[in-house]
Amino acid sequence: MQIYFISFCLVVISGTQLEETIVELFRRYTPPIQRCHNPLLIEYFSYNKEARYLQQDLIGRLLNQLDGDMPLVQFNVHGKPSVNNLIFVDGYESFRWFVTRWNRQRYDRSGYYWIVHLQSFGEDHDVVERILEATWELQILYAVVIVADYQEENVELFTFWPYADTHCGDVNPVRVNWRSVDLLADRLENFHGCVLKVGAFENRPFVQLDWDKLGNTYMMGFEGLLVNVLAKKLNFTVEVVVPPGNGQWGYLKKGGRSSGLMKLLMENAVHFGICSIGFTEERASMLSPGIHHHTTYIVFAVPSGRPYSSFEKLFLPFSWDTWYVLFATLTAALVIIISINTRSKSVKNFVYGAGIRDPVTNLINLLLGGPQDKAPRGTFARTLVALWLIFTMVIRTAYQGSLYKYLQVPKNFSVPRTMDAIDKSGLDYYMLELAAEFFSNYPEVLARTKFLPHDKPLLHAITRIGRGELNGVVLVLVDHVAYHNKYFPADEFVQVTSEYVIGFPMAAVYPKQTFLRDTINREIQMIDSSGLVQHWVEQGGDYDFESDRRGAAVTVALSIGNLIGAFQILAVLELGAGLMFLLEVGTKWCRVMKRFVDWMEEDKSEHDSEVLFVKKHNVLKE
Repeated sequence: MQIYFISFCLVVISGTQLEETIVELFRRYTPPIQRCHNPLLIEYFSYNKEARYLQQDLIGRLLNQLDGDMPLVQFNVHGKPSVNNLIFVDGYESFRWFVTRWNRQRYDRSGYYWIVHLQSFGEDHDVVERILEATWELQILYAVVIVADYQEENVELFTFWPYADTHCGDVNPVRVNWRSVDLLADRLENFHGCVLKVGAFENRPFVQLDWDKLGNTYMMGFEGLLVNVLAKKLNFTVEVVVPPGNGQWGYLKKGGRSSGLMKLLMENAVHFGICSIGFTEERASMLSPGIHHHTTYIVFAVPSGRPYSSFEKLFLPFSWDTWYVLFATLTAALVIIISINTRSKSVKNFVYGAGIRDPVTNLINLLLGGPQDKAPRGTFARTLVALWLIFTMVIRTAYQGSLYKYLQVPKNFSVPRTMDAIDKSGLDYYMLELAAEFFSNYPEVLARTKFLPHDKPLLHAITRIGRGELNGVVLVLVDHVAYHNKYFPADEFVQVTSEYVIGFPMAAVYPKQTFLRDTINREIQMIDSSGLVQHWVEQGGDYDFESDRRGAAVTVALSIGNLIGAFQILAVLELGAGLMFLLEVGTKWCRVMKRFVDWMEEDKSEHDSEVLFVKKHNVLKE
């Protein structure tokens, strides 16, 4: 990885011609630069005609001596921006000419700049500091200023370290020996405790802001921890800058119309920003994104569905297919009872058996788990007994065993887990206005979209979904929901769609003119390769969205609230029993009703025996 350098060097070399000094410097220090086969770009800038001739003459001699040692490109660059540059100037004004021509397509800001200043006799050395300051404005990290008094053949090299114990981000020229290792030393290896401004805002689990007793802001969350480790390794102090008005990410616009964190970056108000910032083409064109350290996904947080009532929970132990079979069986039993009551005595005795009364009442009694006082008899009766045993020993036992769990566990109806299910559900879409660009080709989605306010974090909307206060789906990052499910109560569990809208690689973002990106990229890459970032991510949230925490079985006694559904059924049955009692009372005044009840419930075999006994008694009497 390429290393940024800021070094403006001053070396005194007595009795050595300028061109020999430059050749020796290039032969000594540029082999590391040439590992990427970067040619040496040679340019000159001068307002003085005599100085221009001297520059051209010197360039010609340098080309002859350096020929074969390195690839050379004079006055022009083809392909990628130049990393190795030799610039000739005759003063500060001519160097400003170079500064005005500087662009990212021609020059690499992270490259090496050898600036040769042909100084006239007696010229003030302050011009060197002005050149260094102009170079520092370009955020160039590695440059060597070679000052030569051509008439006396004295050569000096100037450098400065932007961060040191005595200053932070300032130009402070110093003089070093040309053999010093400082010429190629990493100028950002140690910030000496200097302050770097980091743009961020409250956005858990990525960034969590807190304040100490002195009112200083510090960062937590897994991206906050990443910044803290960077600060420790590079020895800088973090100053958190929150976007004004809690503008969060904000909009990226030209002409000073940006907002939020994007505004801070565009105006160079912070050194870098980090707060779940995703990579987009627009941001890449107007800012400088770093290496991505985490890839997440944009999903919809979906409501958990309407909770089951206590009565509805009574149906949970069996699937609807099982209930359909049971209802069909009971219906068939009622039909059989009614049809058998219309048949002859022999048929009734074969099905019911002798002494069996009230078959409908017996059916209800068995359904509710009551005892069977008389067992059926006969071949067909044995079949009925077998069916009854299956019902009581298998169906009812399985139902009662599962019912205990379902009565205590919170349970909701199914949630929309796919995009199509959300579309068919009619739920509203909630998202930040910034995220509407993901659905620019889906006007039907935008027509049902309500935009969330920027002054509240997305975690607030997720919490409202968990509490059932928001009837809709919210577009969030999957990490937001994972954090909510880990740190909020289990009864506020929030699920996400099984399909994601788009992958979202995240990275720190820098202003376009930055000297930090490669240094911080290098450190982030080492931290990420160690597995620390992924460890922090996993520790910061619960990413199991399949197991509803509210569905965990509990081993406590059933409460009145768990049995409300059973009491509701009891109330209905008691009401039915009361109506049946009124019906029986009414049979005293309504013969039709009495005949119907007798027809449904009487034991025909015993009735026929009584009729036969009366007839025989009458015959004997006669």
